[in-house]
Amino acid sequence: MSSFTPLSFVALWLFVLALSAVTALMEIQIEGGNGWAANLPTWRIAPKWLLPFLNGKDLTGYHLYLQLHLLILFHFPILLEGFSWGTELTIISVFLAAMTCEDFLWFVLNPHFGWQSFKMGNIAWFKAWFGPFPIDYYLWLTVSALCAILRGTLAGAPADPTLGSLSPELQQLIGWGVGFLVAVTVMTMIILVTRPRIARFQAADTEPHPGHPGIGLAFLQKMRMEDQKKTYGKSKRNSRAAYSQSR
Repeated sequence: MSSFTPLSFVALWLFVLALSAVTALMEIQIEGGNGWAANLPTWRIAPKWLLPFLNGKDLTGYHLYLQLHLLILFHFPILLEGFSWGTELTIISVFLAAMTCEDFLWFVLNPHFGWQSFKMGNIAWFKAWFGPFPIDYYLWLTVSALCAILRGTLAGAPADPTLGSLSPELQQLIGWGVGFLVAVTVMTMIILVTRPRIARFQAADTEPHPGHPGIGLAFLQKMRMEDQKKTYGKSKRNSRAAYSQSR
């Protein structure tokens, strides 16, 4: 994998899309419309120091072990060709790209959501957004691109003859960028193809079932109740403090 030329990132992105789509479909079967493991029998923790790193989300056993499972599988090439920093940077870059695509495809392919429901306010577990996407996506893709650039700084970094005399770092970034554009094109096609089917499903989906409601309403209500409790507790403590000071 460390011998991949920059434009080989196009093939890696296509692999990422295939793996992400299958993983997203598997998660949809498990979670239904109740995202972030809202109705699953999994442990979850939410220490204050961790929340900023997870965009306000709690950490669940389901997601932790799923990501560890994928990360271990992504390191399989090291068994075949041995460890190298080029291989490791490629693995991290591809893994973060897969995290982004899989998470997005969970919404796009989920009949309880669809592209039209992918917006701030409909998804309780993403607190901060920038434009049409959660900030998590921008962070993951930025680090993924940086790992690709760092590949170009390594001694003996592979180059692509079609990119001429460009620096290895720029070649790696171009290869990553071209692959990203191909992935965006394919995902746009997926949205267009699945949109009518999801619209038909949502129009006929009138009876309650385990995967309903489509925007994880149960989880949203739970988080709102927790926020109200925190606000009430903070207000109560402030009132006590003010009363103590006035005495």
